Amino acid sequence: MPLGRGSSFEKAKFFDRYGAAMNERQLKVTKRLFDSRHQGFKGGLSAENYKKIAKTSASTATRDLKDMVNKAILLKKGVLKSTRYKLNIKHKKTQRISISKREIKKT
Repeated sequence: MPLGRGSSFEKAKFFDRYGAAMNERQLKVTKRLFDSRHQGFKGGLSAENYKKIAKTSASTATRDLKDMVNKAILLKKGVLKSTRYKLNIKHKKTQRISISKREIKKT
């Protein structure tokens, strides 16, 4: 779905709300998500996509994504390699759920 009139407003509102809370890499990826909304990232943004767009290491990508989820900038879905992220455009309040590595191994 192409960005329309309402989406431009959503984009401006989104960056007013979160822009100051993001570093340069996070801003770059977020802008890319908005710009390619109608084309790519089917199923959401992956850590691998983030790493390529931001031109950063896997550990930095993981830290940035975790930070964005904690700030409610992104919504997280899935676990481990199937984890995907999408923009929290409607500013949904998120609940942090912490799962230890030990609990993951049990399942």
